[in-house]
Amino acid sequence: MVQGASIDFFGEANHSLDDKGRLTLPGHVRTQLARSSSPELLWLGWMPGDACVNLYPVETKDELDAEWADPARFSSTAQHSAFLRLWKSRLETVSLDKAGRILIPASKRELAGIKNDVVVSGKGPKLEIWEPEAFRARLAKDEELYLATLAAENAAGPDLASRLPRC
Repeated sequence: MVQGASIDFFGEANHSLDDKGRLTLPGHVRTQLARSSSPELLWLGWMPGDACVNLYPVETKDELDAEWADPARFSSTAQHSAFLRLWKSRLETVSLDKAGRILIPASKRELAGIKNDVVVSGKGPKLEIWEPEAFRARLAKDEELYLATLAAENAAGPDLASRLPRC
């Protein structure tokens, strides 16, 4: 694999945290991380409204900072300032140990409602770490939204079945 190449996380895996709150990252995730310019360093974050902990390869920090630094994304300077404060205060560096584990601090586990079992889910350039019931509820909500949107679009166009992705 090429160091510094693009990373695209996908799939989901069920795991349990150990007694210290460490998560062993799935093998396919570690394989993707090997493409990172610094595979042993990751960013761990959480934002209000998120029901999960977000995990980013370390080189995405500059891209994320540039994305969120744009005040045009926000309705006011105060909203932008509040977002940056929340984002930066909850972002931290974590290290991948030789056993392929990261520590998810108790504060992040509490914010996401994580006890022991988790679902690690790929979402393109980042991973999401979910409490399993919250993940299942989110998938059901996303499926409902996706199908409702297709149905609404379908009312004026081709039938829904023709628009669904095929296996």
